[in-house]
Amino acid sequence: MYRAYYVNERQIKDFLKDYDGKRVYSQVMNTNELEEHLLEMIINEQNTLNAEEIWDSYFPSLKMPVFISHSSKDKSIARKFANFLYNNFNIVSFIDSDLWGNIVDLQKTIDNYYCDNRSIYEKKQGKRIVYNYWRRNESTAHVHMILSYALTKMIDTAECFIFIKSDNSISVEDSISGTFSPWIFHELATVDTISIKRPTRIDLNLQKSIESSAQLFNESALKVHYPVPCSKLNYLSCKMLQDWSSNYYVDEEENMAWESALNDLYKLNLE
Repeated sequence: MYRAYYVNERQIKDFLKDYDGKRVYSQVMNTNELEEHLLEMIINEQNTLNAEEIWDSYFPSLKMPVFISHSSKDKSIARKFANFLYNNFNIVSFIDSDLWGNIVDLQKTIDNYYCDNRSIYEKKQGKRIVYNYWRRNESTAHVHMILSYALTKMIDTAECFIFIKSDNSISVEDSISGTFSPWIFHELATVDTISIKRPTRIDLNLQKSIESSAQLFNESALKVHYPVPCSKLNYLSCKMLQDWSSNYYVDEEENMAWESALNDLYKLNLE
């Protein structure tokens, strides 16, 4: 990861109103095939989940230079923002739930297959499913570990991280900011922990120019529920997004158009 930003959901909502809230990946990959392949990997004769196979299937050679972090309740805004980036800059963004579905659905599929405690007779009688407590705990640990590693890997390999800050993702109790989402905490903590990697195309002179224009956003991470690690997040206003898109021209014949688009983003005078 090279740069991290945050946008305010309340402010960008109107800015993105004309953009589609559907999956951006439908334009670049067959997500239905990915979901079907995931089901095949979960239900197999060996009764074994291959974590490496899951990672390889969901992180193919397709370049996704931008990671969009958001609350599950803000999926529509995240999709609209992803379509804004794709339509204006040819940037394909990573939205986790659009690739592997909601984690609750994934967990339930695994539990129904591996943790069902009913006998064959009870299943035939159509009795309500009852999960084995110990198997359920183990399956949850495995699913969370697989997704945690995958998210960490994706954030590390993405060039730019953008967090959608909203009332759904950040809560305030007694004037203390934090989040109830372990996944948002994990993503922000990863950004706060991993090393910054400068793309080879950005020379040292441009690097110095970018660093001189960046004003880091700092907010206390207090110890009520999950804190919000955000020392590396820079603020992106609607005006900055508008300036970025209006001053950029997508050359469809240029294969790596997104790289020059991100270069322009990094050079913006941050507010």
